[in-house]
Amino acid sequence: MRAARRSPRLPTEVAAAAHGLLSLADLRRHGMGRVAIEHAVSGGELLRVTRGLFAVGGVQGTTTREITE
Repeated sequence: MRAARRSPRLPTEVAAAAHGLLSLADLRRHGMGRVAIEHAVSGGELLRVTRGLFAVGGVQGTTTREITE
């Protein structure tokens, strides 16, 4: 039986220090691959702000309104 692969946790501490935003490089540096990032976006944990920039859901200090204005 194959062991379930645990997906990396979102680096929320890093995001909190950066106003809730993480770059693609930040996510990769913390062990998130393409599939894990896509899964986090589809699950609402990450919001794609623009190419290579993501807002982390649940991190205080950043809202969708702040991002889009």
